[in-house]
Amino acid sequence: MNDVVFLSVTSPNSVGVRKKIENQVNSCERLGVNARWFSFDKGVLIPFFEIYKSVLSKRFDVLILRHFGARTIFIVPLLFWLRMRKVEVILDVPTPYRVILQEIRKSNLNIFVRYLKPPLLHILVPIINLPASTVLQYSDESRWFSVFASGKTKPVANGYDFDTMDERPAVPEFSNELRIICVASIAFWHGYDRLINGLNEYRRTTKSDIQVKITIAGDGRDKQSLVDLVQKLSLNDAVEFVGNKSGDELQKLYNSHHIGVSSLGSFRINLYRSSTLKNREYACVGLPFIIATEDPDFPFDSPFVFQVPQDESFINIGSVIDFYSNIATDSLSHSIRHDARQRISYDAKIRELLNLR
Repeated sequence: MNDVVFLSVTSPNSVGVRKKIENQVNSCERLGVNARWFSFDKGVLIPFFEIYKSVLSKRFDVLILRHFGARTIFIVPLLFWLRMRKVEVILDVPTPYRVILQEIRKSNLNIFVRYLKPPLLHILVPIINLPASTVLQYSDESRWFSVFASGKTKPVANGYDFDTMDERPAVPEFSNELRIICVASIAFWHGYDRLINGLNEYRRTTKSDIQVKITIAGDGRDKQSLVDLVQKLSLNDAVEFVGNKSGDELQKLYNSHHIGVSSLGSFRINLYRSSTLKNREYACVGLPFIIATEDPDFPFDSPFVFQVPQDESFINIGSVIDFYSNIATDSLSHSIRHDARQRISYDAKIRELLNLR
């Protein structure tokens, strides 16, 4: 394998997506693979002529195409042509279409989109699968949207850029207070209400000297419901909302907390397996975390992962305390980050994807 082309059509404000592909390209170069990235803006009109022109002007061995929805259908002839030229076509599907359909139905989009887009996707997505050599899936897809992908689907997980966050300089002291942090653009599927209700149960039924504090960093459409829940349960002294944090401010929060919280309610949107970026960020800084959704890079028996059920039960805070008590050592942060680097660095992911030695 000598040359790889990445092709993406994304919204101009999709900073995270563009950063991910940039990291993948850089990893290819570090591993001795020539990589080129053709990036186009996704708007009302997509420059399909420029896409064809750019791709057909180069010779390469592998094309990695990020699926960009129904309009991907317009480059299916190009993909068939590449397959005829013995080019491996890898179709990267970032979100299962069964989940996208649920989001469309529950959205405030206009009636045209909510009622006409789902049947359009049902028709087009299987056709788009046809020319692919490999279809990358980050979570389970429905049987229908896997039509023509049978036998060529590859479950994958997101990588992470370890240069974005530092390892915690020290593990914070743990004696009579456990500090838990949740970081997200808050939505109901994050399930933080399970954690808050669990804290209420702990305080109501347990006579323990260990106090538990929860910090929620982030805003979002469902933040107010959590604020209302905290007030209803009189937990204002134990739960703090600090708004969006990034950079040094977020790093300082990580440095002072003991455990992170992943999404606890993805089952509410029928998502039972995913590769959440927040899990990777927690591991990057050396923070153990609570997880409900299955993550292929962090199996439930990982020593720094605390598994909770994928249901509406409240989080057992006493069990979380016991979990942390058993793993708290001065070397905890370093051990977590070292382990994660072997699994989730972009170099590791590119080696796996391209079968590099």
